[in-house]
Amino acid sequence: MKHLFLLLVCLSSHFAPKAQTVFHGIGPNLMVAPETDGMLRHGNYYVGLGYTPRVNLFQQTDISVSLGMPINLNALIDPGILFDESLENMLILISVPAVVNYNWGAGATKDSDKRLGLFVGGGAGYLYRNTAEWYEFTRVNTVAATINAGLRFGVGRYRNKNVELKFNYTVPFQRASQGLFGISALFSKWKP
Repeated sequence: MKHLFLLLVCLSSHFAPKAQTVFHGIGPNLMVAPETDGMLRHGNYYVGLGYTPRVNLFQQTDISVSLGMPINLNALIDPGILFDESLENMLILISVPAVVNYNWGAGATKDSDKRLGLFVGGGAGYLYRNTAEWYEFTRVNTVAATINAGLRFGVGRYRNKNVELKFNYTVPFQRASQGLFGISALFSKWKP
């Protein structure tokens, strides 16, 4: 039994450094919140900045499974209703989910030499959104489920940089809230 335990410790220490590559991505994003009847109206488009750190939990040459925590900070597009008299009623949206992704191709691992990559995944996390309807402000502070998918394009001489196009859908667990559609364009790089 001691030999088996020692063998497992040695094998895990051999594979662990190879399976933990850290990637960082940053770029603009757009979140769209349809109304209750599904229509897109004035005040439903939030623009912002996204930062996406992720760690590969398991990886081979061109595939990996990663754990990421995309942080999206968005504000309402329309400057006419961005503020009332105080900053506390600024119309913002904050989304911080923990997401597990399956990655293939460019950007999946630091060893991949592909020019095109794909990823798909899902998770859950924190969602804060405030809205205004006829100057009545509503705050949603809840947990939300999210799914995402996208493309990565390998760039650079050593292909350690990627341009990423990500689509996501976030559904708050609170029934009164509608789902949010999102699109992001990120520039990502693995940390050596």
